[in-house]
Amino acid sequence: MRVACIGDLHLLSGRDPHRTLYARREFFTAGYASLQRLIGQVNARRPDLVVFLGDLVDWVSAENVAFAVEFLKQVQAPWLSVPGNHDLAEPLGGLEAQRTAMHRRHKRYWREQGIDLDNRWLDAGDFGLVLLDNSLSDVEADGVIWLDEQLQRKPCNLVCQHVPLDIPQNRAHIHAIAPGRDLRTYTCSGNPGLFASHYRGRVQAVCNGHVHIGGRTQSDDCVHHLHSLALTLTDPHRHEATTASATLLTFDDGRFHAETLLAD
Repeated sequence: MRVACIGDLHLLSGRDPHRTLYARREFFTAGYASLQRLIGQVNARRPDLVVFLGDLVDWVSAENVAFAVEFLKQVQAPWLSVPGNHDLAEPLGGLEAQRTAMHRRHKRYWREQGIDLDNRWLDAGDFGLVLLDNSLSDVEADGVIWLDEQLQRKPCNLVCQHVPLDIPQNRAHIHAIAPGRDLRTYTCSGNPGLFASHYRGRVQAVCNGHVHIGGRTQSDDCVHHLHSLALTLTDPHRHEATTASATLLTFDDGRFHAETLLAD
């Protein structure tokens, strides 16, 4: 089984009524052409499954979610997504909102639109595939119990989640590239011992989004794939440039082989 993992999309509909927020975040729309090219690259490789690593939209509104559902019809393979913090973001203050608040209750709205963002386990034959909600930099208590049960099903596992684990290797990688980032929110700081208690010896690959920084780190025999935006653009809020990319993972000879796909 081949799995293509794609990072944050931050889709925004031009019809979204929150015009103050939209004006501040409209820069994301400049990258949508590169996202389309990236999806074309993924389609050409014919993966068995595509997994989006959260932040399908920049905030939840009927217009943004409908735009995402329509946009992602370009993906030719079956696809799933984990939730990102922006997929749970609700504008505060009516149509003139200038900030958002994030809550997992918004997963219900996604479910009503046909997109399940809950924890899921898939039997991928030689390995188990776990889609985990750690969108708010933590895994809820019942999710930690669920995760332990799923990781016992197979000796080899791939975990897809939004926020990178809170381990020294990820912290060092993020800090080296973006020293101003608050590592309490850019790692899964709500569960600092999760790698040692659950992943070690059972998970061979983890795919993450959220930080908009690409790269790979390793702890023991587990490779952590950090994904940049699925867009080619410069973030005016952080002065960082990204190139639309995805990771194609193939399991063979007892391990995951990773290939980077670039839109440009």
